[in-house]
Amino acid sequence: MVAAHAAHSQSSAEWIACLDKRPLERSSEDVDIIFTRLKGVKAFEKFHPNLLRQICLCGYYENLEKGITLFRQGDIGTNWYAVLAGSLDVKVSETSSHQDAVTICTLGIGTAFGESILDNTPRHATIVTRESSELLRIEQEDFKALWEKYRQYMAGLLAPPYGVMETGSNNDRIPDKENVSSHSFCLASVNCPKVKHKHSDLLSKGSSPSAVNRAINIILV
Repeated sequence: MVAAHAAHSQSSAEWIACLDKRPLERSSEDVDIIFTRLKGVKAFEKFHPNLLRQICLCGYYENLEKGITLFRQGDIGTNWYAVLAGSLDVKVSETSSHQDAVTICTLGIGTAFGESILDNTPRHATIVTRESSELLRIEQEDFKALWEKYRQYMAGLLAPPYGVMETGSNNDRIPDKENVSSHSFCLASVNCPKVKHKHSDLLSKGSSPSAVNRAINIILV
């Protein structure tokens, strides 16, 4: 049991060490190690292998303590993220002071968010680590390059306006805007509080998970 744990820890340290290298310094072996790790992560389970390999070349590993603000409502985004471990709270505010911010949901393992960097849309929510969390980060320039090269693979993973909306089948579900899988969101706060936000009419106590997902997708854009 101890030996198995040690082997797992060594494996984790190995792929993290590969991601810590500058992209131009990563060897094909480094990419293979990162690829093997990421293909088992929920956030990337639907990504085409060619796209995932490119992510292995340009992604960065982030290990954040509890209470770290990733970005604030109103910021212009510069990175796209995927949650590898831990969780993050999504907070929205009716003022620019952020002191009245209300947590509307929690993003769990497998969640990906930040596609708004494709068109420099200001963040509509503040993201704060709920606990120690591990993220994969892709810088805006690299994410845009991936979008231009692999749009045919990525469009089916993103919700409108970047992706393709599903029709009324499957409970009228649409692909999650800030997510690569419709089941990736960890909706810890499905009973959402009343929030004075331009899309707060979409968030009401007792809303169905699909309705909450749609509202959160809009807010996170």
